[in-house]
Amino acid sequence: MVTVIIEREIAPDLIEPYDTLAHGTLDKAIETTGFVQGQSLQDKDNPNHRVIIATWRSFEQWQSWYHSSARREALAEISALLLHEEKITVLEPSR
Repeated sequence: MVTVIIEREIAPDLIEPYDTLAHGTLDKAIETTGFVQGQSLQDKDNPNHRVIIATWRSFEQWQSWYHSSARREALAEISALLLHEEKITVLEPSR
């Protein structure tokens, strides 16, 4: 299993359209083979800072979603609402 952390900084006044797109993207990820669970979190002190935490059965299944046309299309819309490129960290259990 791998855990993926995605951090995004939303441009001011674009939170509502971002939330709509992000939840739709999460719904698509849920339907993808290998998706285990996920959540979207908001920084308590900065509502424009969002963190998505998702667990995937394998790195390969995460990569399949990452490179999928569904994610690319969603990210094209989401990226227009961000101040800078999202930051992705992939974590695996320590040995």
